[in-house]
Amino acid sequence: MIRPVTILGIGVIVVLSAALFQLKYEVRTLESGLAGLQTALDEEEEAIRVLGAEWSFLNRPSRLQALSDRYLVLAPVVQPQLRALSDIPFRAPGIGDGGEEPAAAVTGDAAAPMEELARLPARKPFRLPLVRRP
Repeated sequence: MIRPVTILGIGVIVVLSAALFQLKYEVRTLESGLAGLQTALDEEEEAIRVLGAEWSFLNRPSRLQALSDRYLVLAPVVQPQLRALSDIPFRAPGIGDGGEEPAAAVTGDAAAPMEELARLPARKPFRLPLVRRP
C-alpha cells in the first residue's frame, strides 16, 4: 500500500514541476521582450550618432559663413551708429496713456535709423532643407 506521505510527495513534485514549466516559459517571453528592447535601444543610439554627425556637418564654419553672407544683411558697426545715453529720447508725457502715438514722439536724428531700416531690401525667409532617412 502507498503511504499518504508518498502521495503527498508525488503531488508536491507534480505541482513544482508545473510551476517550473510555467516559470520557464515566462522567462523565455521576458527574454525575447528584452532582446527586442535591446535592438530598439541600439537603433536609437545609432540614430543619435547619425544626428550628431549631421549636426557637426551642418555647423561647419565655412557653411555657416556662406549662409550668413547669403541670407543676413549685416555690416560692421561704424562710428556714427554709436550714441551717448543722453542722446536717447525718453518717453514724452501723454504717450502710452491713450494720447498720441509713440512714433509721433520720434523727431530729428532719432528718426533717421528707422528711415534707413525701411530702405533695406526685404530678406528671403530662411528654410531648412528636409532630411529624409531611408
